[in-house]
Amino acid sequence: MTKALRNIAEVQIGRPAFAFYGAHGRAVTFEIETGWHESEPAFALAVSCAESLLRSCAMLEGDPGAGPAWREIYEVCGAMTFPNPSYVLTQVFATFHPCRVGDVLATGAGPGTGVGAALAAPIDGHIIFAPKERVPPNATGEVCFFTRPVRIERA
Repeated sequence: MTKALRNIAEVQIGRPAFAFYGAHGRAVTFEIETGWHESEPAFALAVSCAESLLRSCAMLEGDPGAGPAWREIYEVCGAMTFPNPSYVLTQVFATFHPCRVGDVLATGAGPGTGVGAALAAPIDGHIIFAPKERVPPNATGEVCFFTRPVRIERA
């Protein structure tokens, strides 16, 4: 079994370049997210996935190998941003952490010196790509993404 994310480019604030080149029917695009960008194992997995795709499309010689029989499909449907830098997550959320509508995910200060509105999960589903610390290194973009509940389908 393997995991697949769908729709993340359409949800991202700072959309990846491929989303613009593939827009409006000009080109077909495909993205493989293999882990943290700085991770050497993620880079090696990206290379392996690209080679397997090219072999499957008969663009490289060699056997692509047997793929997984089943996939976990996570449809990305939203993102959370912080209203201001005072916000912190209530905990560190592992990727694919389940969430329920209304689960409080972050708190922070309001416009004056008061407590701001708590940020809650908008759906029942999963949290993905949250920071590794309760305070994100950069709060000007997405702090995390939300997916609909996982769907299992035959590969």
